[in-house]
Amino acid sequence: MTYRPNQKGKYAQIITFLCIVVAVLLFFASTKVQMYVFVYQITAIVLMVAGIEIFMKYVMSDYVYKASEQDIEIYKVTGNKSVCICSLSYEESVSGVVTRDYYDSHREKFGKSKITVNYCKNIFPKEYSLYFFNFNSKLALLKFEPDEAFTKYMNEKITAAISAKERAESDDE
Repeated sequence: MTYRPNQKGKYAQIITFLCIVVAVLLFFASTKVQMYVFVYQITAIVLMVAGIEIFMKYVMSDYVYKASEQDIEIYKVTGNKSVCICSLSYEESVSGVVTRDYYDSHREKFGKSKITVNYCKNIFPKEYSLYFFNFNSKLALLKFEPDEAFTKYMNEKITAAISAKERAESDDE
């Protein structure tokens, strides 16, 4: 099953535009001031880099979530180029895919994650899902924006993989 989230709102474009405009204005202002010119210029450079990063991550790139029988893969699509940036086995799952609202009301159940990765298409998503898994014996968190059908499919596969893993471990004992 494959899902590609849609862009909602223009927040990323607005933030990018504001960062670049303010950076340009700071460069021009640095020619008019006598003291602390380097502060204006460094701030302008930081804003320009932030604007470009936001533009590349949230405007120019798309994510494609692909759930198979054994794992989930996330592809980053930029133009005609598609790169697999994440591949996780369901056997490493700590929880199923949960919504932000569910997580907020049951936060103590999940624990504190050591690693967090964000593969959301939107910069400030109102609705997103969380998936907890083990990565090198550390609790990790994947933040992404699947639809309900994709979430249901993933949760079915996660439940089956965890059950199979528990049966295999009980058979070994």
